[in-house]
Amino acid sequence: METQRESKEESYTDIMMKRYQKHIEKTLDQKDQNDIRSINSENGQPEYAQSNYLMLRQQEESNRIGNYFDTEKEVISGGASLKKYSRIVTGYQRSTAVYLMIELNLKRRYEIDTLFQGVNILDRYLACIGPQNFNSADMDLLACSCLLIAAKLE
Repeated sequence: METQRESKEESYTDIMMKRYQKHIEKTLDQKDQNDIRSINSENGQPEYAQSNYLMLRQQEESNRIGNYFDTEKEVISGGASLKKYSRIVTGYQRSTAVYLMIELNLKRRYEIDTLFQGVNILDRYLACIGPQNFNSADMDLLACSCLLIAAKLE
């Protein structure tokens, strides 16, 4: 029975190649699909599929944004003294900014990718400078700026 299970299990390479084939069938014309099938008649380069997947997964994890809404943080100010403060930008204010970005995205008829990129820029900016260093009154301005930057990138 164990040999039957082992023969039924697919390798990561086979799974990735099946996903690749499904993607090709959805996105390409029939003529292009035939060309790709003739090129990949020996199953392409499956030995690289798993290593490429692991490399991309590692890059995704290394660029992940952590939770920047900690309630209290300690900051070294003046070299020796520690100062505690509470956050200025709240989760509610962030969600309001994202809602504004959604409305602007619909009004300007940008692609959905532009919206996601704009929210990503917003989160990365707040994670970089810290929500305690940003004036919450300027959250609408930041949301608009992030969406316009994303539109320029797209």
